[in-house]
Amino acid sequence: TRGAAGRWVHAGQTPSSAAELREILHRLGITDPDLAGPDPVIRQVHATVYADVDPRGAIHGWHLCEPGSEPTDSGQPVWNTATEQWEPLHPNAGSRVWDALDDVLGELKDTTSRATFESMLADPHWLVRANAAKARGDLADPASVPALVAQIEDKNPKAWISKADALAVFGAAGSKATVPVAARLSAPDWQVRLTACRALVSLGDKDAVEPLIERLDLEGGRLHREIHRALMAVTHENFAPNPATWRAWWRTQKPLGLPPAPEAPTNPEDDRYAKPKKPGPDEPTYYGRRIFSQSILYVLDLSKSMETLIEVPKDAQEKLGTIASGQRIKVAKTAIVASLQKLDPRTRFNVVFFSTKVRPWKDGLVVASGARDAAIGAIESAGLEDETNIYGALRAAVGLHEKPTLAADLDPIPDTMYFLTDGTPTRGEITEAETLLSWMRDVNRFAKVEIHVIAMGNTGVDLDFLRRLATENGGEFIHVPDKK
Repeated sequence: TRGAAGRWVHAGQTPSSAAELREILHRLGITDPDLAGPDPVIRQVHATVYADVDPRGAIHGWHLCEPGSEPTDSGQPVWNTATEQWEPLHPNAGSRVWDALDDVLGELKDTTSRATFESMLADPHWLVRANAAKARGDLADPASVPALVAQIEDKNPKAWISKADALAVFGAAGSKATVPVAARLSAPDWQVRLTACRALVSLGDKDAVEPLIERLDLEGGRLHREIHRALMAVTHENFAPNPATWRAWWRTQKPLGLPPAPEAPTNPEDDRYAKPKKPGPDEPTYYGRRIFSQSILYVLDLSKSMETLIEVPKDAQEKLGTIASGQRIKVAKTAIVASLQKLDPRTRFNVVFFSTKVRPWKDGLVVASGARDAAIGAIESAGLEDETNIYGALRAAVGLHEKPTLAADLDPIPDTMYFLTDGTPTRGEITEAETLLSWMRDVNRFAKVEIHVIAMGNTGVDLDFLRRLATENGGEFIHVPDKK
């Protein structure tokens, strides 16, 4: 790449170790000293860089262009006649290299890269900082803790989330960051508040107790439940989610410090560990599961295969609360309508319809009290067409419908998604299951959406893919079986 004007260099190899990756980087003219500072190849040579890193740390392709090379398509650099330089079409091309290198070296557990990438925790670009933190968490080297603690403050919400997630990997070793992490419990973005809550559980410090109690008084829905769980985990107590009860207890307990962790129960049937009670008749549910969230999204498959007849076994009917039989779409619509009718009037929700095309019902969340009837009407009148664009539906669900993936800010998206389909990805930019799962994991690093997946029927549906889509994103997999 150096001094070879007009030449394109393409590295399409799949490194199996950090050493092999370093060899590939060396052939691209990228070495450790370059990573520590502004390298002319990456940051100042006018290059177009595409990095596509798969979950196993494979580099599928990097393309670098030097001055004098000939752009041949819209994805390559453009010549700036004022500066007489090639400039990247993507304004953060250099940062995308750092992003990819961080991701790969973290996945490959390359301990020799630790010091170099710790310096990137303060990089000017948010995505570099985010992936530098992720790489430290993936590496799980305790020597990274002081750098993560020192750099825990970050104005960008996504970079902060990544830093807090990485710090949480190290447990009590990162407890010096408890106070600044707890301060984020009052952040405007719910994803930041959720991340702070979970990180405080890992840090396990007494300074987390009062901020968590205060937040328990303010949160509702899914975050209220998360805060309550965090309090129980940090304190080893199991009081009800009543802030007054927790405050009274902490006034007495605080001088003594946190109580020790209890011994494992000898009787699994102990009432303290009993299974949750079944939802009451007036509680909001969906396919037999209680809805805790007050910010939810229903995603409904409208592909032609949903006209297939289904006969739900009797035991599944009782467990899931479905009707006995009919077209799959009838069973699905009946369940959504029943769920909407019982939503708390204050709950905010939206609906995304998808087939080949993706159509959000509203541009954002609406309040159930004023929008419930209109939503039911839209659901009941929705028709079937075409195939199954799961990728497009997921993009819309996490606020990326017709938007770029790498936006710096968090979108005001729902915290809980119910994704119903009877198929497998057949349309959209990504249809390969493993790639789609990898993309969703990467997006959900920041989005933090809990994805519950409802799979309809036994034929034509990729049950393994849909089960992983749920379990890898904090949700539950629900299968509506067919007798046939």
